[in-house]
Amino acid sequence: MLNFNDFIDYVFSFYGDGGLYDQKRTKEQIAFATLMYLDAIDARDDDHYTWGDGDSLDRERVRDFMNDLYGPSSKIYPEVDDVPDDVYQNWLHPDTVSDSGVKILN
Repeated sequence: MLNFNDFIDYVFSFYGDGGLYDQKRTKEQIAFATLMYLDAIDARDDDHYTWGDGDSLDRERVRDFMNDLYGPSSKIYPEVDDVPDDVYQNWLHPDTVSDSGVKILN
């Protein structure tokens, strides 16, 4: 991530209103949880609990802080309705659906 706002936007795209794992989190909640996470990293001074330049692990750890701070959300994984039909079919039957979405008969 280039800066704090980019990371907030990135996390919001997952856990904000309309995000992939829509938990209705606000940018303010994300920013506060991110600061709490950064404080925790500093306090631990641990080589295994570090800032990963805003990667997916950082995003998930901020999500965990938000769940602790604001209560857990039941929306952790995307629902079937969130996934396009061709992608869903590939998940269900990866050996029988080609990249173009055409079913392969053996």
